[in-house]
Amino acid sequence: MSNLKNWVLAARPKTLPVSMAPVILGSAIAYSHHCFNIFPAFLCMIFAVLAQITSNLINDYYDFKKGADREDRLGPLRTVSAGLITPKKMMHAIIITICVAILSGIMLIHFGGWQLIFVGLLVGIFAYAYSGGPYPLSYKGLGDLAVIVFYGIVPVMFTYYVQGLSFPFVAWILSLGIGLTGVNLLIVNNYRDMEADIISGKKTTVVRFGRKTMRSVYIINCIIAAIIACFALKIFSFVIIPFVIFSFMLWKKLGKLKGRELNKLLGMTSMNVLLYSLLISLTLIIVR
Repeated sequence: MSNLKNWVLAARPKTLPVSMAPVILGSAIAYSHHCFNIFPAFLCMIFAVLAQITSNLINDYYDFKKGADREDRLGPLRTVSAGLITPKKMMHAIIITICVAILSGIMLIHFGGWQLIFVGLLVGIFAYAYSGGPYPLSYKGLGDLAVIVFYGIVPVMFTYYVQGLSFPFVAWILSLGIGLTGVNLLIVNNYRDMEADIISGKKTTVVRFGRKTMRSVYIINCIIAAIIACFALKIFSFVIIPFVIFSFMLWKKLGKLKGRELNKLLGMTSMNVLLYSLLISLTLIIVR
């Protein structure tokens, strides 16, 4: 049981709503367009969650290799650095999650065509390049842009595509909205780790622009996402109010909390991404 808890910790379940939310939204848009298909939607969910877990495991492994996880770490415990999981076992787990994700991706080819192979390859390259390789995105301040693309645009658009075989405009704009809310998870993470990242040479956007600026970006992302939702939902835009209220509550907490206190805000920001997706998705389904 202790070993199982270590693997659950390594998978970082609090971050998984960020990968689930765009698939839910893409499927809801498909439902509103009368082309929802539960089987490819389910496969997209498996692929998205496994891609997120794989990225988390790779991040755990390579931050250990690069010495980014030290004893003064403020974030959740990293399993390899803490000696809970050996680097060899972590690499084996990475290979297994990649293989299962590939299997679900292969089954999606039946619905979306062979071009999905290139999409899968891009997702795989991103999962690796985020923390690993000669130019790790998270170390160069490009993590925020990568989140918009791979946790917003790509999953929403291709979840819809394998069901509707097109890329409608409403999916484009809503994918941007959910991508922006996903960036806030990264902002909180880097906000907490700013001093440690400076020592490690990790040039995140918080390191580059400072906490004050990125705290402003946090709420700006929420406001833009809310405006996008209002544009898409039109007369039903009032349903996004709970997201707006919750966003301002979290933004205020971001200015008050410090150090390990921000770990709770990280989980709450992740749930806010899911809230954004669910509010829009339920509205699209109900008023179809």
